[in-house]
Amino acid sequence: MTKTRVLIVEDETIVALDIQDRLTELGYEVTGMTGRGEEALALVSATHPDLVLMDIHLKGAMDGIDTADEIRQHCHIPIIYLTAYSDESTLQRAKITEPFGYIIKPFEDREIQSAIEMALYKHQAEERLRENERRYATTLSSIGDGVIATDSLGKVTFMNPVAEKLTGWPLAEAHGRPLVEIFKIVNEETRQPVVNPVTRVLREGKVVGLANHTILIGRDGSEIPIDDCASPIVDDHNQITGTVLVFQDVSKRRILEQKQKEREQQYRMLFASNPHPMWVCDLETLAFLAVNNAAIRHYGYSRDEFLAMTLKDIRPPEQVEALLQDVTVISEGLDKAGIWLHRLKNGRIIEVEITTHTLVFDNRQAKLVLAYDITERNRMEKQLRENKERLRLALLAGNQGLYDLNLQTGDAQVNRDYACMLGYDPDTFQETNAAWRDRLHPDDRDQVYRIYQEYIDGQRDEYRVEFRQRTTSNDWKWILSLGKIVQWDDNGKPLRMLGTHTDITERKQIEQQHLEMERHLLHTQKLESLGVLAGGIAHDFNNLLMAILGYADLSLLEVSPVSPVRPKLQEIIKASHRAADLCRQMLAYSGKGQFVIEHMSLNEVIEEMIHMLKTSISKKVLLNLNLDKMAPAIEGDPSQVRQVLMNLVINASEAIGDKSGVVTVSTGARYCEDAYLQETFHVDSLPEGLYVSVEVSDTGCGMDRETQSRIFEPFFTTKFTGRGLGMSAVMGIMRGHKGALKVYSEPGKGTTFRLLFPASPDAVNTLSGNEVEMDSTWRGKGMAYMPSSAYPSLCRVPDYAESMIQLFNK
Repeated sequence: MTKTRVLIVEDETIVALDIQDRLTELGYEVTGMTGRGEEALALVSATHPDLVLMDIHLKGAMDGIDTADEIRQHCHIPIIYLTAYSDESTLQRAKITEPFGYIIKPFEDREIQSAIEMALYKHQAEERLRENERRYATTLSSIGDGVIATDSLGKVTFMNPVAEKLTGWPLAEAHGRPLVEIFKIVNEETRQPVVNPVTRVLREGKVVGLANHTILIGRDGSEIPIDDCASPIVDDHNQITGTVLVFQDVSKRRILEQKQKEREQQYRMLFASNPHPMWVCDLETLAFLAVNNAAIRHYGYSRDEFLAMTLKDIRPPEQVEALLQDVTVISEGLDKAGIWLHRLKNGRIIEVEITTHTLVFDNRQAKLVLAYDITERNRMEKQLRENKERLRLALLAGNQGLYDLNLQTGDAQVNRDYACMLGYDPDTFQETNAAWRDRLHPDDRDQVYRIYQEYIDGQRDEYRVEFRQRTTSNDWKWILSLGKIVQWDDNGKPLRMLGTHTDITERKQIEQQHLEMERHLLHTQKLESLGVLAGGIAHDFNNLLMAILGYADLSLLEVSPVSPVRPKLQEIIKASHRAADLCRQMLAYSGKGQFVIEHMSLNEVIEEMIHMLKTSISKKVLLNLNLDKMAPAIEGDPSQVRQVLMNLVINASEAIGDKSGVVTVSTGARYCEDAYLQETFHVDSLPEGLYVSVEVSDTGCGMDRETQSRIFEPFFTTKFTGRGLGMSAVMGIMRGHKGALKVYSEPGKGTTFRLLFPASPDAVNTLSGNEVEMDSTWRGKGMAYMPSSAYPSLCRVPDYAESMIQLFNK
């Protein structure tokens, strides 16, 4: 068993030796003896005794009490005083050092042994307590919740760092204060004080939690939403000795909950505003649980009718069994359920492409379904297939060029149609493999060479390739070349190849037209869908803004002119007006903006705006006007037209940037045929007829094709600070005026926007006998091109008047 190690600090050597003998006889080990306080501190550090017997009167500057205080603060070693002093002042000084015993000389062996053993036991108990306190303090300091402990009177006895941070009170200042001073809480909605949970715990003796929407008011006035609970601290006799309060900052949770609510609102809005039919159905009963507006419009049933039906009610009877098998398959994520037949309320059968997603709706296993009507698309695809087949038959029935190629020499024998196809004289035309290669388009040569060589080498089963060849007029014709080896030598080397050349230029043009039509159709559908979505969002958001703006205006009337709230209300009004302007642009894009149609002149509108336009553009940009004074009037909304012109002129100025440049605004009139209108940006089909044009041209940076294809998409912008709604609003306004746009632009060469407004019916009637500007030059007998001060016109001149015109010209 390890002996207890004792250090003796005694100024009288004989007494120290006597104490050493006694301790040795009692079974203790003496680690050292000294009569000076400074030496005692050094021996404690060197020998690490378990206990120190300390005389109060020592040699040197430090007495026993000073030495004991140093040992207590730095080494936590129990100290017992052995002294002949027992006066009151000495006892008071000694108590401050918290000794574990105080023995008056002389003393008995039993007395000193009892004091040592009691001191050691008490010291071990205090060390265990101190260790537990350190462990609990570390635990409470490291948890993420705030913790406050109080005594039975509700006064603060402990706060962890989180509690200090949330309340703004350090423990040193809060200790001993009533909790209600430190922990101030109010109801978030009523702003009324909330009964402190510690008060309830002390009164009721049970765990108490806070109600929702509780706000903690910090020392600096800051507000933090919290959740908390308070519990009683009871002793062994079940008496409440204090309370512990645990609380946490729920700001982040509130933010997440708010974001979740916003996302749910967005999803509901997207569901309701989606232009394609959507619904949610119960997987067990197949009953409709929710339908969007597009489903109601498309299928013809009311919402109440839908909610009283099941999926089986919109399926033809022959597909019900397949439906029942399909709904039993539950997949994660999006599921392309294929193409199905649906029956509308009027009995018409349509083809729909179904996409589903399994989810839980109102605690029921359900499916979200998107139905895309492909009836019209299938009809168009069928028509396209039929057109392609007719084209194939027409090409087969046409004349074909035939060739007979000597693979050894490269010479070829061809028929007359082969030569005529390329514009050559069939009587003098001589074909060779080298000449054929020279006529190939540079972009086609590598591919044609590869296919030709792979066929010759036996790597292909057939020779079939399309390429362009140059004709005698330097035009390019698309050729479909087919060929087959018909002769080999004894070693299997090919010697002779026969084949045909077919002119497929027309077919290629038709295919390109179909591709452009499909692209235009997809683009139109995309813009239409975005317009419907933007219009719905803007309309609903505008209603909310009206309430915000109205209440803000009313509040502004009620507050004092010097009230600090007044500037904040004014900022709310300004922000609301900006948001309303954004809504108007979205409504303009969707074509649902408010239009006040009147008989108007574009020239007058532009002339009225000239000062405002000049002040809105860069000082380095010159604004030119080229207005046709005889341009017809239109039926339109002047304010909307002004917005279009302002957007285009400002965009033109920004395209020029910091450099000097010119922006030109021109007006005129033109007769637009259907072919020309098909090349413009428009949504609805436009009739041929007289249109009044406005052109805004700049000498800026221009745009590439990719940018031009997206400029009318909402929220697409090339500007750092732009919102991407300016050109979308322009498109919406033109759509509202049943007009069209045409864009001419190349990178580095500037941009021209041409706006086409239908001329007023009065103007059309006035000009019914004339034709307006045409793009092509008119030629032919009996026609004269006669310009006027207003715009070019074309009139038929009788043959007998030609001589009079010639005489006049002389």
